[in-house]
Amino acid sequence: MHLLARLVLLVSLIWAAGAVSAQAGSAPMTSIGPMAAFRIGDHVSFGRLAVLLPAGVTCSASGSGEQEVLHFSRPVRLVGSPKDGGPGILGVVAGADELTLRLQPSSSVRIMTIGRRLVVDVFPPAPQAASPGIGASNADAKPVGRLPDAAASAGSVSASLLPGLPSPLVAVADGPPPARRISGASNAKPVALVTGAATSPVGGQSDVTAGPGTAHGQPEADGGPVSIAASIVPPDQGKPGGLMLPFDKHVGAAAYRRGTTLFVVFDSDKPVDLVSVAGDPVFGQAIFAVLPSGAVLTMTPSADAHPFLHRSPDGWLISMTSSLPIAATIAPRSDAGAVRLPVVEPGRVVTVPDPATGMDILVGTTRHEGQSLAPSRSGVGYALVSTILGVAVERLSDQLELRSASGGFVLDAPDGLEPLQVGLQRAAGNFSRSLDLPAADAQELQSRYKIAVAAAAALPLAARRGHRLDAAEAALALDRGRDAGEIAMIADEDAPSGLDQARSRFLQAAAAFLTQDPDATVRLADPRIDNSDEVVLWRALDLARRDPANGSAAHAIGLRLDLVKAYPARLRRHLLGEAALALVTAGDESDAGLVAGLTGDGSVLLAQALLAKRLGHDQASLSAFDGLVADPDPIVAEHAAEEAVTLRLKMHLFDAGHAAARLETRILDARMAGDELPVRLRIADLRAQQQDWPAALKELRIVSHDFPDAAGDVARRAGVILHSASLGASANKAASDQAPAVDGTEPAAGPVARLDLLESNLDLLPPGDDGAAISIAIAGQLAALDLADRASVLLRTAATRAPPGAGRARLGLELARLSLDQDDGAGALAALGASEAAGLPADLVASRAFMQARASAAAGDIEAALQSLEPLHDEAAEDLRAQELARKKDWAGEAKAVAALATIRLPAGGMLDGAGEDLVLRLAAAVARSGDQSELNRLAGRYAARFGDPGKLGMMRLLTSSSVTGIADLSRSASDLASAQSALTAVVAEPSKGGS
Repeated sequence: MHLLARLVLLVSLIWAAGAVSAQAGSAPMTSIGPMAAFRIGDHVSFGRLAVLLPAGVTCSASGSGEQEVLHFSRPVRLVGSPKDGGPGILGVVAGADELTLRLQPSSSVRIMTIGRRLVVDVFPPAPQAASPGIGASNADAKPVGRLPDAAASAGSVSASLLPGLPSPLVAVADGPPPARRISGASNAKPVALVTGAATSPVGGQSDVTAGPGTAHGQPEADGGPVSIAASIVPPDQGKPGGLMLPFDKHVGAAAYRRGTTLFVVFDSDKPVDLVSVAGDPVFGQAIFAVLPSGAVLTMTPSADAHPFLHRSPDGWLISMTSSLPIAATIAPRSDAGAVRLPVVEPGRVVTVPDPATGMDILVGTTRHEGQSLAPSRSGVGYALVSTILGVAVERLSDQLELRSASGGFVLDAPDGLEPLQVGLQRAAGNFSRSLDLPAADAQELQSRYKIAVAAAAALPLAARRGHRLDAAEAALALDRGRDAGEIAMIADEDAPSGLDQARSRFLQAAAAFLTQDPDATVRLADPRIDNSDEVVLWRALDLARRDPANGSAAHAIGLRLDLVKAYPARLRRHLLGEAALALVTAGDESDAGLVAGLTGDGSVLLAQALLAKRLGHDQASLSAFDGLVADPDPIVAEHAAEEAVTLRLKMHLFDAGHAAARLETRILDARMAGDELPVRLRIADLRAQQQDWPAALKELRIVSHDFPDAAGDVARRAGVILHSASLGASANKAASDQAPAVDGTEPAAGPVARLDLLESNLDLLPPGDDGAAISIAIAGQLAALDLADRASVLLRTAATRAPPGAGRARLGLELARLSLDQDDGAGALAALGASEAAGLPADLVASRAFMQARASAAAGDIEAALQSLEPLHDEAAEDLRAQELARKKDWAGEAKAVAALATIRLPAGGMLDGAGEDLVLRLAAAVARSGDQSELNRLAGRYAARFGDPGKLGMMRLLTSSSVTGIADLSRSASDLASAQSALTAVVAEPSKGGS
């Protein structure tokens, strides 16, 4: 039986192999795997093999002195030319799962990866004699010397001038065919380097770094284009700032990243002078280079900076933003053997060397901002490069051509191009994808997951990456975000230098979004993730989650809603609800209208109910909300319940009290939905609206205890409630003062109880100026109810809680005022001293100085009082100054202060009123005490005719008569004194201690 079983197995294997061959026609067995294109390039000083690996395929290498073997993680169909080519490479042998390079003896090998590109550089041993320099004439022109020889002296300088580009620059800056022979060719355009500092030709390469008769790489005025000066533009009224390159409106631009380097390409050969921006922290290290077909600016932005190009009337502005800009995606499409790249206002094509691979990047510029090319698409002989602006194509075949056409660019070759192999196969409609998330049922996805996990387990550790990422994709499709993220992270740990970093990073970012990981935003903004429509969709969903009112996010989601619809059922159910809510919350009418055509449950139905509410269909939306209150998703149920309460309030089916009571019954549901905080704050607002202050403050106290991070919301609401309640207490006091007592109850009992409530909740107040103002108002009401001790305690407690500043200074001022009302000068001084602060408003400084003078006077320190009054010259200050000078018996000073007071108070002409007459008598008495008879005569002439009261007029005549020079002289005019005794007592009596 064992022999029979073996025979059966052998026959089965032979039959399976025949079936595969039959499907492949005459193709060899290597056709069973995905296609991997390779190309051999001759870079003069070294040979290069570049392999474009299919998605999910990894590679390891092993070698000896005479060969290097590339081992693929699974069989691939190798497409290329296995021929001799390139220095150091004697030949290439392609197999099913490996590629063998035969090497020249003693060659050195360098292997690197760029995205899905595997690059093998082979450096042959150095020759015995060096080759001629680049500046040789046409007659004796020879190949440019190898990098270790002829270019060695220029290598470090060129690298510093243009980071990341090979050295010398001209050796790889190939333009159109006539200009390929750079070394002394008369029709070749020289390459000019322009940096923030002047550079000199290096190593005899003056014909490379500068044209004839030029200095420091700058063309002559009559021998080439005149340079233009770049400048730094600061942000202005919401407009971004950045580096301004003042090209005219006909110059197009493009931008893309290669690793950490930013490339900004222009279809103009006009040099740009960067001297003026050399010290800028962001753009100071930028390098500008003129190429044969255009120009390129390179720089290395910080990891958290996202470049964006703005077209303005002044030129192209390169700005750096903290958030990832959302740009319109250029959607390639196959068209009769060519690839069309639709671009608004296309410019020209510029050839830029890739510093990492040495291959050419064909860059298509545009004169219109906000157009980016999605990645993850390639074909035989080419690969599209992810861009920030414009289009870029990595040319893997010399036959490839990119040309500008009406409505964009066309990528073509003489024999036509094969259709895009990656990207369009995954596309939904015209949208590009970065992940393989087919709309399969859960059973099929689960099967894919198990197969991928098993396949990974059967391979060596370093070869598991591709299968692990396949498993992560299947888990993500099943809405198992945690599994997807962990598997993708393990894949990175197994092979940190894997070729598909964009796929791995995006899988981890998408998984973080599904699990509501706080790091999801940072992960999605990773510049290593390609800018496909799918990536833009997830970034927009994340932005909408963080900022529900963001209209740009809603619009980006609306444009890519078909992508969500194309996802497998479980993932679609998860994302479609979030997308629908974003559209109806922040989208315009067109975006929001998309919600009506969606099919789903839970969040989708909630979004449709919100759409009905937005359209004014209140009754229909109320019915829909009521139907969702029992939804199994607690978030949906809670949101629907809150919306139903809001609608009933609007439709006058509820008052604030009923609405609060309804929400209180759903606190447990809100807690389960993670929505307890906003619901409790809403209840507090409704109770306050009902003027149920105790219930509102009770709710805020619960929030303060359970949600410490919401202290700001609690303090703001508590301030409003306590302020409103204090006004209510004041109004109630006024009413109770006029109302008779009922059943022996004191009329003030209502206000006192209200103030008790306010006092017990002062700790909820914000500690700044607003809290201080409310505390002062409540203290004033307590003092008005003859509860000065409680008012003092309240102010002292509030001052202790308040931080140094204006709020505490005002509390100290009021506490000092209250202390003076109780004749406690020392307490007033202590209150002012404890609340002193620098930088107070001028009016507050003046009020505190006057209060300091009053407190010093009350404490018996006349000199301190007068010192505090020195900078003050208003009515109250002059009045107090006169009183304190009289206490000091400085009669001349008193007279001067009362004169200043009279100048402030008295009108310039007309009869005096009673207060005015009293003030003139006070002034006359002060002058009489000072013994200034001439001033008395002047006062009599100026004011006597303006008195209307005969008694006060008699006193005025008595005080200003020449026989009176002081108080003692008044006894000689007893009869006159008797007639004005009362008036005399009022104006000459010594002021009370402490002033008014």
